[in-house]
Amino acid sequence: MKTKQLVYVLSLISGLLLLALPLATRPVLAQDQSQDQSQDQSQDQSQDQEAAADTQSEDAAPAPLSPEEMDILVARIALYPDDLVAVITASSLYPLQIVDADRFLQQSAKNSKLKPKSSWDGSVISLLNYPEIVHMMSQDLDWTQKLGDAVTYQEQDVLGAIQNLREKAEKEGVLKSDDKMKVSREDDNIVIAPASDEHIYVPQYEPQMLYEPNYAPAPVTYYPQPYPYYYNPTAPFFAAAVTGVVWGATVDWARHGLWGGRWGYNNNFYINCRNCFNNRKYNGRVRWNDVDWRHVDRRKISYNRKEFNNYHRKDFRRSLESNKNNNLHRKAVQSKRAKRTKAQKQHRKSGVNQNQNRQGRKKLQNQQRQQKSKAQRNKKKNVGTQKKRNKQNLKKNRNKNKKVNRSNKKKNVGTKKKRNKQNLKKNKKKNKKSNRSNRQKKTKKKKSKKQQGQLNRSNRNKASAKTNRSRGQQQKRHKKKKKR
Repeated sequence: MKTKQLVYVLSLISGLLLLALPLATRPVLAQDQSQDQSQDQSQDQSQDQEAAADTQSEDAAPAPLSPEEMDILVARIALYPDDLVAVITASSLYPLQIVDADRFLQQSAKNSKLKPKSSWDGSVISLLNYPEIVHMMSQDLDWTQKLGDAVTYQEQDVLGAIQNLREKAEKEGVLKSDDKMKVSREDDNIVIAPASDEHIYVPQYEPQMLYEPNYAPAPVTYYPQPYPYYYNPTAPFFAAAVTGVVWGATVDWARHGLWGGRWGYNNNFYINCRNCFNNRKYNGRVRWNDVDWRHVDRRKISYNRKEFNNYHRKDFRRSLESNKNNNLHRKAVQSKRAKRTKAQKQHRKSGVNQNQNRQGRKKLQNQQRQQKSKAQRNKKKNVGTQKKRNKQNLKKNRNKNKKVNRSNKKKNVGTKKKRNKQNLKKNKKKNKKSNRSNRQKKTKKKKSKKQQGQLNRSNRNKASAKTNRSRGQQQKRHKKKKKR
């Protein structure tokens, strides 16, 4: 009775344990799900915060520069000719392209067949005609970016600071007209222009003398090599020959504006073409606005230089200002808006991708959990089946071993009999051979004995004959002695 009671109690305990196992595993799975969901949410929130920070950094304008900071920023180009000031301020909006342009100039010195990229802005292509300026802006990229920000958000302050520094330099005798540069006044604004109609010189001076109070002023010098006007079709790097757009820039001191973009002559200006087109045959006069400069050999053209220069001095600014999109401040704002829209689109796409990734993660996690639960169930089921299979496999292996042993024994018995028969045959052959050899040996011995006997007899006969002879001779000798 006691044993029956113990068995009954143990069966109840085992049943309770089996019921408690799934209940114990459920909270663990729930905890894992909550942890995974919290991790996914934290990752997605961090990605959203990073994207929002990027868009805010692009949208936020930099802090405005004070007058003193603006003087320091603008001092290195304040005494440059107005044409160079316009090109430098326009190209400062594209700092990365300036770095590529500096590398291009270094590579083109070794390989003259290289050409600028058509994706570059016209200001950057035009600036290639002045390699010292390109190198300076590429090396001091922080200054270039600050100048671009100042043109975007403080355009009037930039031009005002340049005029203040020019007035200071003119009072101290640093800025004056010479054989390479003309200094004049237009509506109380100092204008600097090249002295030559064909060449332009790049000035050299210490910028500190314009804003530091105790810095001794020094006269302005120039780089030794003169350079062509960038808007001249015969310049080495003419923007229209690369992009197809005739590019130019100017400074409007009266309205405190910077302009840069496409410009064109009136329909009355012509160029002389001596089979200058690469894609067709033509010899004669062509209107300036009808020329696609990408298909022109500029060595085979000619034009009226005086008329060209007069138009540039009078109507060049008017043609640029006729298009409001050529204003550098407006152009910079539009480019930044375009960047914002791109960033917003990318952010939206990333948000969609994040939602898709979340759903995909959840599906994968559910599948993994289901697979784990199935695996656990299968393990429990397979414990008993594995034991049965192991037993069955053991029995099968034993029976197989027995059969194999039996067959091996039978095979071994048959092989032993065959081997014994073969060995007997071999032994019989060997015995026959040995018997033959023994017989032959015996016959040889008998023959040798007979021969020896015959020899002995002959030898005895010879010896007896000799003895007889010797005895007869001795007898004869005795007889002779007696007769004497």
